[in-house]
Amino acid sequence: MNQETLDYLDYHYPELSRPLQRLQDNYEKWEDIYKAVKKFVPNSSNNKRDAARAQNNFAKPKSMSATGVTQGKEGMNMQLSEDRKQANWERMRKTLNSLS
Repeated sequence: MNQETLDYLDYHYPELSRPLQRLQDNYEKWEDIYKAVKKFVPNSSNNKRDAARAQNNFAKPKSMSATGVTQGKEGMNMQLSEDRKQANWERMRKTLNSLS
């Protein structure tokens, strides 16, 4: 038991920690505090592992159908040069003339 876990218990669960602090300093008191800490204080030894797992999952490739993955219209560069526009126009006219 370190002071940090006792402070956490005292801050988040004062109704639980105050009676435990009033008990006589013996084995039963510390056993009760240990059980309360195990039950109510998050396990800090798993924090690094959980953070690494979250970072690993965040780095995985996303589905293209997922929200926010596809580019919006501003991300697409669809400006054509005048030469390219003219070539497309001529190709369309030739195609239309050949169909009629």
